[in-house]
Amino acid sequence: MNSPIPTTLLFLRNRSARMIAPRLAQKFLLLFLLLPLLSFATISYDIALPGSPGSLVVNPISGKVYSSSMTSTTLMVVDAANTVTNLQLGAQVTGLALNPSTNKIYVTTTADFVVVNGSDNTLTHIALGSGLSCVTVDTTTNRIYVGNHNAGVISMIDGSNNSVIASVTIATTVQAIAVNPLTQKIYVTLIDSSSVAVIDATSNSISDYVDVGYHPFGIAVNPATNMIYVANLGDAFITVIDGATLQSFNLDGALGLIDFAIDSVRNKIYISCYNSDKLMLIDGATNAVTLLTVPGSPSAPVVNPITGKVYFGSSATHAVVILDPSNNNLMQSVPSGPVSNNGYYPQAVALNPITGRIYAANGGWYTMSVIDETYAAVDNQNYFLSTGHSPQSLALNQVTNTVYSANRASNTVGVFDDTLQISVTVPVGNDPVSLTTDVVNGETYVVNRLGNSVSIINADHTVQTVAVGNMPLAVATNPVTHRAYVANSTDNTVSVIDRAVGTIGTITVGTGPQALVVNPANGKIYVANTTAGSVSIIDGASATIDATVLVGTTPTALAIDTLSNRVYVINHDSNNLSVIDGNAIVATIALGGPPRALAVNANTKRVYVTNSPVSAPNRVSVIDSGNNTVVAQVTVGPLPNTVAVDPATNQIFVASFLDNTVTVIDGQTLKQSIYQVGTSPYALVVNSVTHRAYVSNSANDYMSTISQQVRHDSIPLQSNPGLRFHTSAATQNFLFTPSSAYSPYALPATGVYYQLDNLLGSWMVASANGDGSFSGNFSALSAGTHTLYAFAVDGLQAKNNSAPGNPMIGDMAAYAFNVIAAPTLNSATPGNGAVGNSYNFSYSGNSIAPMFYQVTVGSLPPGLTLAPNGTISGMPTLAGLFSGTVTASNGALPDPSQSFSINVTQAPSFINTPPNGVISTPYTFDYQVLGTPAPTFVLLSGSLPSGLSLSSSGHIGGTPSATGIFNATISIDNGVGVDASQDIVLTIGQAPLITTSAAPGGNVATAYSFVYAASGFPASNFSLQSGTLPPGLSLSTAGILSGTPTIPGLYSGSIKAGNGIGSDATQNFSITITQAPSITSAAPPGGHFSVAYSFSYNASGSPAPSFALGSGILPPGLTLTPAGLLSGKPTLAGTYTGTVLASNGVGSGASQNFSIVIDTDRIFANGFEVP
Repeated sequence: MNSPIPTTLLFLRNRSARMIAPRLAQKFLLLFLLLPLLSFATISYDIALPGSPGSLVVNPISGKVYSSSMTSTTLMVVDAANTVTNLQLGAQVTGLALNPSTNKIYVTTTADFVVVNGSDNTLTHIALGSGLSCVTVDTTTNRIYVGNHNAGVISMIDGSNNSVIASVTIATTVQAIAVNPLTQKIYVTLIDSSSVAVIDATSNSISDYVDVGYHPFGIAVNPATNMIYVANLGDAFITVIDGATLQSFNLDGALGLIDFAIDSVRNKIYISCYNSDKLMLIDGATNAVTLLTVPGSPSAPVVNPITGKVYFGSSATHAVVILDPSNNNLMQSVPSGPVSNNGYYPQAVALNPITGRIYAANGGWYTMSVIDETYAAVDNQNYFLSTGHSPQSLALNQVTNTVYSANRASNTVGVFDDTLQISVTVPVGNDPVSLTTDVVNGETYVVNRLGNSVSIINADHTVQTVAVGNMPLAVATNPVTHRAYVANSTDNTVSVIDRAVGTIGTITVGTGPQALVVNPANGKIYVANTTAGSVSIIDGASATIDATVLVGTTPTALAIDTLSNRVYVINHDSNNLSVIDGNAIVATIALGGPPRALAVNANTKRVYVTNSPVSAPNRVSVIDSGNNTVVAQVTVGPLPNTVAVDPATNQIFVASFLDNTVTVIDGQTLKQSIYQVGTSPYALVVNSVTHRAYVSNSANDYMSTISQQVRHDSIPLQSNPGLRFHTSAATQNFLFTPSSAYSPYALPATGVYYQLDNLLGSWMVASANGDGSFSGNFSALSAGTHTLYAFAVDGLQAKNNSAPGNPMIGDMAAYAFNVIAAPTLNSATPGNGAVGNSYNFSYSGNSIAPMFYQVTVGSLPPGLTLAPNGTISGMPTLAGLFSGTVTASNGALPDPSQSFSINVTQAPSFINTPPNGVISTPYTFDYQVLGTPAPTFVLLSGSLPSGLSLSSSGHIGGTPSATGIFNATISIDNGVGVDASQDIVLTIGQAPLITTSAAPGGNVATAYSFVYAASGFPASNFSLQSGTLPPGLSLSTAGILSGTPTIPGLYSGSIKAGNGIGSDATQNFSITITQAPSITSAAPPGGHFSVAYSFSYNASGSPAPSFALGSGILPPGLTLTPAGLLSGKPTLAGTYTGTVLASNGVGSGASQNFSIVIDTDRIFANGFEVP
């Protein structure tokens, strides 16, 4: 838990039999020294003792007082209840010392050394010889130093086991011992040798001697300055020794110097001058000496660690004298014990810095007086804290130490921080009549009576306004659920406000609801219905009326005892108090006058009711809540409108409207202190952590503050001792870790002490863990809100680095926590879901505080989420079984858990389809589907190829035995949603094979057609795989090669046929395209007789045509070659006709007629022309 109250941990200096060196808080120094205090001391009571008291020591932790007896061999123990116990020691007491950290008391007697266990008063005797005279304790090391007056020996005792560590022999008379825990040096006055022995505690040996005055008697150390002061009884000198150098000097004093008290905060040293009327004061900074005239025969002085006041007994006047440190004047002399001629009064004085009580040992009268100094003061500096106009209602946030003042006439709220300065004025609604704070979230709720609204002030001072019912008068919050409840007086309802959603509803109650309170322990709201004379009890969880209880006439206010859960209701017109337990009246208590206000101190089982009788003084009725009886009446001022309790100090504050006073009542003694405040005090709140009261003065627009002095000092402590803010455990364990920032030395804590809910009982001792931390616990805790108080001890004084000369001090550590019922889960487990379907489930349980849910083990189905309010919602996106654990928490252990197992189903659907198959080839196929649980497959219609079958798990297998196209419908079913089906067309094929021979050749310009054929199923598609088809021809997918060739030639390549089954079939082709011949040359010319002749025929065609004589005759001498060459020498003139043929095997060939004339114009003989 984060602790709700920021705190510091207290350290108290151990007090020896002769000296207490307290530490003062810097902030208290500023508050209580600079401001006037209206404080006084009065004797509270005397305690009869069986012997004549001598020396006194007080354990501030347990509250016990230990006194030696001057007339017997006993040690007298007085506990916090004033019960006296006699411990028989067997010899006369000569010295006392105390270690509050270990709760051990150390006693020197004339016979031996005795260790008293403060927890059970058991005794341990240690033989150290006779003549023991003095003892002191170093609480930082838990060592005890015992001086033997006669033998001149200092014995060193280990406090953890009571063993003697060492003995240092000085061989002269030992008178007194003092120790500096910072330097671990022990100083011993040697009365017969006029010197001081210096012992090093680390080596257990004498390191030096320092000469002092004659007959050194008392000795004291200021560890903050490391200065040692020695009272020399024989020559009236004080010897001052510098602990660092052992240099010394003397200061003039007075005769009879004996005992010291050191105020380390102010660096003042007080020495009593026995059998005289002097008290010697030394200013430690300047060594200036002042001899103060006081009542005669002062006893050993003690200093109050908070105020710096000095207390000592005066045997001459039989009184305890109080000295004001600010002016060294005597403030008061309080009579101690009954005046008598027998003996001396008082013999010794002791102070409990926690309670502020002074104890006086009345040696001659066998009594001890208990003197209570009133620790309260009106803070004059803050007397006029300006608010707004007509401040009436106040609210306090103890976590932030902030006060809120509702100012009705100005419609504002003044916010005061912990410096008591107004930090901001917040505008609110019309006529703010009351307000309250939620200390957990820091919000303040302000009821605006004429505005019919509530202004919600956030921690950053922003405001949200929420409309409520008519004429709202009061508001209360539940710090556990963070809901606010508003009493609407004229429409007889209570508005319920939840910060997250605004006003969430109204609840009808009785007529005239005027006041209400919330019990965070059980979540119930109690509403006082003024006109109806009843109390409506609302169940906060269901926002319904649990019961309506009839009380007295005109109930106007309520209060709750958070430990017993009882509700107290004041009934103004019937002059009585109703007590409600559960849903019933268990007591009605007559008050004798109209009650005006009430407050409860659950710790002391007291209820305080202010009332105004007609014929008697106004008063406070004190009621014992255990037996419901009025046990006392305390007179207060007229018209006491309000009352408040500080449970930590058991003080009651009553504001009286007509005489402008606040009466502070001590809850134990009922002693009163009256303080003047502003005009017409109307509202009052008390901070039980800082012990400051705040009073709104409605007539003069100011707020007064009253401070109670806190009787302790402290060092910082971690803010979380391990307590949960909400808990259900009857036993609470916690851990404290104190830390010190003191200089020049910072030592660890030697003990931590704690109490629950108040500071009035015995302090419990935390167990040291060995690592600087301390553990403690409480058991059998009742339901309700509790406060843990704690402080620590270290036994030394130190300075604050930031403010030299002042110690570093804070307030008492305080931690608040609630004990509430542990949450339980009572809902069923979440149901199953389906993918794609909306899902909703809400956990429910029993809890006063809001429950927050989370998955702590496993996971929810994807698509679902768990909201903090326990609702599982969404739409599952993945099927399957999802398990885990949901845990609910309201801040109180144990957290309940519930296992879940959500089976998310899914309607079936197909993912894939079966492929085609090949005849005579094994076939296998597995369906993939969505669906949880797994679906079952069936053949719904049609048929599968012969040789194949379908299993229920979705497997198709077998060897097809026939080709073809098969149509079928497959259905799947898993019982979720609608069955799914799939229509399939399954083809069983056969690989292709080209069955035709190769394609033939063709002729140019002659239509060509050839059809390829292939076996297989389905029918194949043909295409050119490689090569080139003859120009003019094309191949269709059906295998038809057709067209009209345009270019002769040889064309090669391959054709393929494919049907998607197996490999494609291929066939090479080689197609020759031919062309018929055509003679393209002209007819041959004529020739001359005997003259060489040559003519070449030309023809187109493919293949190349050959020429031949088709008919007729060629001229003699000429021949025609197949290549078309006509040549030779004509041998005979004449005309020769005929036909030349050109053929190439294509078509019928080509022919050309010729007519060749061989003339005779020229005659040749033997190759020569004849002329």
